[in-house]
Amino acid sequence: MRRTGAGPSEENPDALNLLVGRAKIGDVGALDELLREVRRAVVRYGSAQRMSRDDAEDLAQEVCLAVVKIVPEWRETGRSMWGFVFTVARNKLADGVRRQVRQGAMARPMGIDEDYNRGALEVADADLGPEDRAIDSDSTKRMERLLSQLPATQREVLLLRTVVGLSGKETADALGLSPGSVHVLQHRAIAKLRGLYPQHADAEGVQR
Repeated sequence: MRRTGAGPSEENPDALNLLVGRAKIGDVGALDELLREVRRAVVRYGSAQRMSRDDAEDLAQEVCLAVVKIVPEWRETGRSMWGFVFTVARNKLADGVRRQVRQGAMARPMGIDEDYNRGALEVADADLGPEDRAIDSDSTKRMERLLSQLPATQREVLLLRTVVGLSGKETADALGLSPGSVHVLQHRAIAKLRGLYPQHADAEGVQR
């Protein structure tokens, strides 16, 4: 399933903060919309981090609970609410990874849902035939291998900007960086991926 809707920051970079403000004064509809937006974005982020479906949904649930707790205390300071959301998500994800390492097993990778509001997370498109699914799966695995070779901060920037759809400022807030640093890191990440891709293609050609 391909993404057709706008991401968190494509329509209005301050939309989430506006929802927080409305929720703070008792607008139940705004709170519901706020939690839908947060859950969709965190599930997308979790899936890109190779979490299982259940783990990604659990992560989103925990982040939503943290958002509900912070809403009454939220003060507008110019910082995007997405910064808080993904700070919580990254901390909980790190805790989960440490638990999995101690247990000796990592979660199964999950396909990225491109429209969480309209259906359950999908691993494969039902309209694809066996050959198309094999090609799609192969492309996903190749991209995962490429992303794994990026430095951690570059990978985080790329995921938040391209998978979740945060703006440069929102990504900066989420990672504790300046917008300028985010721009540089994203540029370096893309440049490195471009350099790595031919190497992977050549290596796979030799193996085949």
